[in-house]
Amino acid sequence: MKKTFLLPIFVMALFAGQATAQTICTSPGGGSFCQFDTGCYEMSAEYSSTSTCAAGSCTCAQIIQNCISFGTVFRNVTGLNESNGYGAGLRCTNQGGQWTNEGADPNRQALGCCRWETESNCYTIWSGVDPSDGIDGAIKVQDCNGGLNRFWNGACPTGGACPTTPPVYDGTNPADGFCCWDANEYNNYVGACVPISSTTTLTSCLGDSGRQVTACGSCNTSGTYVSTGVTSANLTVLARTSSLHISSARDATVQLFDMNGKQVYSEKLSAGYNVVSFGKQKQGVYYALVQSGAHKQSVKVVLK
Repeated sequence: MKKTFLLPIFVMALFAGQATAQTICTSPGGGSFCQFDTGCYEMSAEYSSTSTCAAGSCTCAQIIQNCISFGTVFRNVTGLNESNGYGAGLRCTNQGGQWTNEGADPNRQALGCCRWETESNCYTIWSGVDPSDGIDGAIKVQDCNGGLNRFWNGACPTGGACPTTPPVYDGTNPADGFCCWDANEYNNYVGACVPISSTTTLTSCLGDSGRQVTACGSCNTSGTYVSTGVTSANLTVLARTSSLHISSARDATVQLFDMNGKQVYSEKLSAGYNVVSFGKQKQGVYYALVQSGAHKQSVKVVLK
């Protein structure tokens, strides 16, 4: 996701200097502890916070729902104290915790570690559907292995840190450089620069009027982008010579129309990054309509 497909994860945190008197929040399943990537924490109305409320101002309903959406609810956790930061970096299962069947499955597998191009922290991609955004982990792995993202095998270190080993996919420093499509007035195209990878190979780059560069600073991306649709983080459409480059968080459909409004092409795409070629169409000016869920974009396509 794009969010992105790809989406920031907000977590609860407990302050180290806890007071003895506090209101403990208990979920319908009997859980009072929440497991996040950053650690295992007790759910407390005084010391827990979410993305929408500060510590001391959250209701237990907000705190519990935050854990269900972004973490895993546990009961019977022991051993959280000042010496271990009240659970920072700990696993609830290692502290005697039992899952209440609320929130993410604690038995899920880490599919990889991703640093999305819009984020400074790294996030673990887990197997199964992420309850925070409804996107399957396998799709997120595919999306992370593209663009300017970075991807490592295995889980991320705790606390949002990134692995110190070289990434499996490095969109910020690809081995073969970047593919540059310079802005051009004829096609009303803003220009783009993407890593050369298994998604955008050097062959497809050069065959689609791109050029290989070692850094994107030499690529002219200051043109005018023509779009009559809604731009969303969940759907990105770039028009290039004889093709569209599409990144969508969900499955998408592409329709190509000539200037008389006649549909001349249609294709269904799986979620992720796709390149749609119009090389077999006649030369001329067309408009492409791309739809992914509630998100749409209409872009001008010039075939020459």
